[in-house]
Amino acid sequence: MNKKNYIVNDFTKLYDNINNYNTIKDASNYNFVSRLLDIEANDVSLTFFSEDNIKLLNDGIINGVLEISRNNLGKAYRIQPQQREKMLTVMRYIYFTFVTNTYELDVEVQRLNEKFLEEAIPTAYNALVAHLKYLETFNRVENIPISNPVNTQRDKADLRPLSSVFNF
Repeated sequence: MNKKNYIVNDFTKLYDNINNYNTIKDASNYNFVSRLLDIEANDVSLTFFSEDNIKLLNDGIINGVLEISRNNLGKAYRIQPQQREKMLTVMRYIYFTFVTNTYELDVEVQRLNEKFLEEAIPTAYNALVAHLKYLETFNRVENIPISNPVNTQRDKADLRPLSSVFNF
C-alpha cells in the first residue's frame, strides 16, 4: 500500500494496519530486537532486524559497491562483508528515523532496506576509494623516507642566566 494513496479520513484502516504489526510474538530474535531498540519489538522491527534481512543488506552493500566501482573506477571491486555490530548501529538509526508503521509489512521493510542501502553503499564505496588511494600512495616508487630528526637544542654554554638579561 502506498502512503500517497492512503485515505487519511479512514482511521479504521490505519488502526487495523497498525494492529496487524504485532502478530509475531514468538520470534527467536524478539528479546534481542526489544533490547536493541529499547522498545517492544513489532513485526516491522523483527523482520527488519532478522538475520536473513541483515544478510540481504550485507549482500546489497557488496553488490552495490561492486557495481559502482565497475562504473566509476573501470574495475569491479568486491568488498568484504560488513561487521554485524556496525550494520546494526546504522540499521537502528534508519529504523528510528524512517519507520512509519503505516505501510504493509513487506512494503515498510522494503522501504527501510532501501533507505539503509542509500546510506551504506556510498559510505562503503568512499571507504574503498580512500583505501585504494592510500595503497597507491604507499606503493609509489618515488617515496622518499623521512629524514632523521635534527637536534635543535642549543648548547648550554650559549645560554646566559636570567639575571644578566633583566639586570638584577
